[in-house]
Parts: sequence; structure tokens; C-alpha cells
Amino acid sequence: LLAFNAYMKAELEPTREGQPATNTITVLDGGAQYTDLITRNLKRLGYNPQLLPLDTPFESIAGSDGFIITGGPDDVFNPESKRPDEQLWQTDKPVLGICLGQQLMAQAFGGTVEPGRMRQDAVIKTTVDQGHPLFSQTKNVIEARFTHGNFVTHVPDDFDVIASHTLKDEEGNFEVISAIANRN
Repeated sequence: LLAFNAYMKAELEPTREGQPATNTITVLDGGAQYTDLITRNLKRLGYNPQLLPLDTPFESIAGSDGFIITGGPDDVFNPESKRPDEQLWQTDKPVLGICLGQQLMAQAFGGTVEPGRMRQDAVIKTTVDQGHPLFSQTKNVIEARFTHGNFVTHVPDDFDVIASHTLKDEEGNFEVISAIANRN
């Protein structure tokens, strides 16, 4: 699950390792098991990743050029769960939310997150909008691992669905929003 702020430009190059980093991207860690993969790929693409806790005060990261909010074991419905500083949602810099990050972003902008009809723990074929910069250099259908039980069910105003996939349970097939993007 991804949420994407439209200011982010996808400049996917094979590698920029060994070249000076041009932009700092702060990765706000919600406890995901894949933060090393994110930071390694940011370095490969020529960015300077900064890995910090999800609830890091915004004033200490405001100088970053972009942000990634990872997933993790917390639940958007648990009031005790860590959340990003509210000021993050006001920035005009790119913000990418993955899994829990997407759910938090959807809620912050007025979308709806609900417990799913089933828990999803698998690699799923997801259809993406190749017209969006995030997916412009990918295949139309990608495989991604999803491990969660909550789903964005209503996209906030000014957001578009840019990827989706189908799940099947005892009631039949149903569509799941895999990625959303702010069109502003």
C-alpha cells in the first residue's frame, strides 16, 4: 500500500552509487522489516537517506527534501500507536506512505481506513497507473508484498487511486486500493 504526494518526481536511474547525494530523504520508521531495503535503494538512486522514528518532531526534519513513512506493527485504530508529527501533512515536499504510512496519510487528509474482510499476507499482483510518475518506469502489473488487515476504503478529496488489486474470500472477489496519490 502506498500513498504518494504529487510533488515527488520519479527519476529512476539504474544507479547513482558513488556519486554525491543530491537530496536528503527522511525515512520515518513505523517498525517495518524493510527499512534497510528502502535506505539501500535510496542510496543506489543517489539520495541521502536519514532513518528516524515515526514520531520524530517535524522541526528537526523540516530541512529534508522528502519523506517516506514506512509500515509497521502499529494499528491506525490504536490511540496508543505512534504517528508522524501533524506538521508533516502541511509540507509541500514529497511524502510517500507505505502500508501503515498510506493509512495514516489517508486518515490525515480525510479518507477512510477500515478493518478488512480478511487479513492480507501475501505477494499480490497489483495493477498500477503507469501515467503516474511513481509507476512511469514499471510494468503495468507488479508484484508486491502486502501484510496488513486494515485497508483504505475511501480516498481523500484531491487524491486518486494509482494502483489496486483484487482479493478473494468466501464472499467473492473485492477490489483493494494499493496506492493513492495527492493530485495537488
